[in-house]
Order: sequence, then C-alpha cells, then structure tokens
Amino acid sequence: MNKVKVVGYKILFHPRFQYPVLRCALEDGRSFDMSSIPIDAAIAIERLANGIDITSDPRMILALFLAEIPFIERTLRDTVKEVVIDDILEHRGGYVYCASVKININGKTFKKIMVPSSAIILALLAGAEVYVDEKFLAPFSFDEKL
Repeated sequence: MNKVKVVGYKILFHPRFQYPVLRCALEDGRSFDMSSIPIDAAIAIERLANGIDITSDPRMILALFLAEIPFIERTLRDTVKEVVIDDILEHRGGYVYCASVKININGKTFKKIMVPSSAIILALLAGAEVYVDEKFLAPFSFDEKL
C-alpha cells in the first residue's frame, strides 16, 4: 500500500451540506476531503490541529477534555503509533471511509478499525502521524471555494 502523509487539517462549512467537510492537506500538495464529519469531531479537530474555536458553545466536548489530562496524553503517545485511512465500506445506502489505527500495548501491535474523524482526533491527542491510502486520492476534490 502506498500512503501519503497528512500535514494539515481544515474544517469547511457549506450551505449544501448538513455536516462539515474535513479537508486534509497532504505532504505532496494534494488534498483529501471527507464529508459528513460529526460536529463534535469538527470542533475537536479544528481546535487540536489549528487552535481555532469554531463554536461559541461554552460546553467542553470529550476530546478537548481528555486533551487537558496529562496522563491521558502520555498514555496515548505511548500507545497510538499511526492512523491510515485505508478502506471504504457500504453503509446505509452509501459509502464511508475507514481508518486503521495501529496501537502498541505491552509490546504487542494491534490494528483497530475506526471512524476516520475519531481516529484523527486520537492521532492529534497522541502526536501520531495520519496517512491516506493513495487509492483514495482521485484526481478530483471539492471546489476550492467551498
């Protein structure tokens, strides 16, 4: 599998979409877009990746709460090794991406399949790298004016 490293994230809102779009900037200059990102995931990714609050809601979401607990951060850094958006599956009449999360527990490496936005939050909390499988990098993307 050829994979391309994600080097940045941007949450985009568009009136045609009920949920935000997550644009992943790739190390080779391309981008990879995922739509229908849950709003709590969008809030967490934009805050953890860019330090930007995209909501005026004063309530804290779980990912941002966990980010403030040093023990959690240390444990995740020791456990989460990488995230790769590497699969797609049919779900509710459409298709959704899947992310493989490589974790190391007691010297053993495991792979867990996660929702990509959740896996990206986990990687941001752990300081782990995120990659996209080359097979998903089609020559089109959302309009840059999104």
